[in-house]
Amino acid sequence: MVSLGSKGFNISSPFKADIINYLDKIDPTAAKINSVNTVKIINNHLEGYSTDGLGFWQSLKKINKSKTLLIGTGGAARAIMANAANYGVKHLIVVNRYGTDWEQKVITTQRLANVQLYDLNDRQYLTKILRDVDLVINATTVGMKNTDPSLLTSSEISVTKNSTVFVDLIYAHQTKFLQIAAAHKRKSLNGIPMLIAQAALSFKIWTGVEADISTMKKSLRSVINSNKWLQSGLI
Repeated sequence: MVSLGSKGFNISSPFKADIINYLDKIDPTAAKINSVNTVKIINNHLEGYSTDGLGFWQSLKKINKSKTLLIGTGGAARAIMANAANYGVKHLIVVNRYGTDWEQKVITTQRLANVQLYDLNDRQYLTKILRDVDLVINATTVGMKNTDPSLLTSSEISVTKNSTVFVDLIYAHQTKFLQIAAAHKRKSLNGIPMLIAQAALSFKIWTGVEADISTMKKSLRSVINSNKWLQSGLI
């Protein structure tokens, strides 16, 4: 990218942490969450930033986020939890599957959001908290494949309030997570709004100019073959 004269580029999962090893400088926010999704090139030097968290929350300005359940602890999830308190989240609950690096994830979640990390496999606790949440976010990669199951079952989603909003950061297709939420008549949003919002922030980092959101939306529409899965209503 440097040899091409590019001003920068975006990084996607699962390389948001790995890219840090190749950077000359990293923004404090990106360093805090150990995740970079935006690289700016200045005089052949690479600078790393994260626009995921701000992009996500800015894309949900009209959504009630008071009590939020976040599933996942990856790069995007860490960016989301680190910025949650600044965007109307009064009570954040983070769950993740138990694994060999569990203790480190517990420490990271506490450091970034000052909340406890819960085991996704504790379905009794999960069902209990689902009854009262305003927003449920899937920030994992489960759903990338059409064959992937939903992290939440139909019965678990059914206990949520009618006003509960379900968001999946995946945008390539409608995940089973969102399909089930929609079947229960819950508002469901894919990752398209976040994709655009974080890209606009990246564009400003590269150019110093505010992005034309309308043009970005039109360009995105032109490369998507079907709009059936675009449920956000924001495109």
